[in-house]
Amino acid sequence: MKILLDTNVWRYIVDTGALPRLQQAARKSRHKVVVAPAVVYEALRTGDRSVRTALVRALALPDWTRLMPEAYSEAMEVRDEVFRVRPQWQRAPADTTLQRRLQFDWKRSRNGFWHRVVHAMDREASNVAQTNLLDLARADTRKIREDAKQLPRSMQDFKLTELRAQPLGPMQGWDGDWLDMWRIQALACWLTALADAHHPYEQWIGGEVIMNFLGVQSSDLVKFWFYDVSTERMPRQWLRTAIGFQQRFHKVTDGTPADAQLGTYLVEVDLLLSADKNLVRIAQRCHREAPFPVADAQLVPANDALEAVLTALRTGTVAQRG
Repeated sequence: MKILLDTNVWRYIVDTGALPRLQQAARKSRHKVVVAPAVVYEALRTGDRSVRTALVRALALPDWTRLMPEAYSEAMEVRDEVFRVRPQWQRAPADTTLQRRLQFDWKRSRNGFWHRVVHAMDREASNVAQTNLLDLARADTRKIREDAKQLPRSMQDFKLTELRAQPLGPMQGWDGDWLDMWRIQALACWLTALADAHHPYEQWIGGEVIMNFLGVQSSDLVKFWFYDVSTERMPRQWLRTAIGFQQRFHKVTDGTPADAQLGTYLVEVDLLLSADKNLVRIAQRCHREAPFPVADAQLVPANDALEAVLTALRTGTVAQRG
């Protein structure tokens, strides 16, 4: 079993000096502690430099199973669907030089990403701080939350597999019907992302896919997203919409966009442990209602997170407290 720990759990472990106990338990367990790059990025945004250093060093230890960044996994989903339903969008011949170099940077133990975040931490933290993507996501999340206040609260009980919507206006390639909400949001997300020529999506699959087909709106692109791609083959796109929909009905914090980012990893692990009640509630609902396997989530006590993690490593479950 793969166990993903939220940033708040790592913070408790580091603050209480419990890291050696976690390492010892992980080495004895048949279960794996998993680290997502999204958690590392959140740790790099920590204002207190001493806390940031301790967190990042803990996250970068070789004791844990390391995941690839969510942009990579999302891009691979789209690439595979392009190959399946739009083979004419493939680049021929493909040039995977950059993709292989990036993959090697994430997977190697020396001089790659996991080495740099420890040995060039200030520079990596500065790079994360300079991007405005998180600020834009926070502003967008707050606007969505304000708009949601005008909606009937009964909407939050809609089954996640039954969320439907329509584009705001006519679009060539759209038949005028009601669509799965995630399809509309995925089209908008990718068009926005690929307006930036240096976006990670472009870097990951630009050598295999002619990106103009994905980054310039056309009737064929609309049909690709609205009708041709498979929900089961696009789990991360579906999860982003399902999580974002639920977040409309909860208090927005600076960490809300990071929760949506972390949620995309739920298809790669078996259990999420977090002290964030809203995140756990949202993840549990995705686990119940998603049309594909999604990790379960357990709420851990903020004042005793270590024991919950140790229990999960021993048994694969979290001890229930009376």
